[in-house]
Amino acid sequence: GDVLTTTCMYNTEDRNQATVGGFSITDEMCVNYVHYYPQTQLELCKSAVDLGYLQRYFNLVNRFNDEEICVCPQASIRQQLSSVPWNAFNRDVLKSLYDFAPISMHCNKSSAVRFP
Repeated sequence: GDVLTTTCMYNTEDRNQATVGGFSITDEMCVNYVHYYPQTQLELCKSAVDLGYLQRYFNLVNRFNDEEICVCPQASIRQQLSSVPWNAFNRDVLKSLYDFAPISMHCNKSSAVRFP
């Protein structure tokens, strides 16, 4: 019944492109390390905005911009975000999406197999 909640704030107002999560110094990183006892099979948990909602964002932005952006399923989220003209409208729509879109979360066992 316990719950851990983390809120991360990352100011990217001076950027001219979307900031994505990753391991680069220019990427957004929000990491928690939790130590627990006794040992279990839990190795790692990750969460992200549901990919279906992100695809809807790219389709919407495509309709309201003069430039055609990549909404190809074979392109990575990073590639698709880098093709979005980063203006106030596109930024605000993405922020709204993050405020209501479902979060996809999964946890891996120490064997790297996902928990059901």
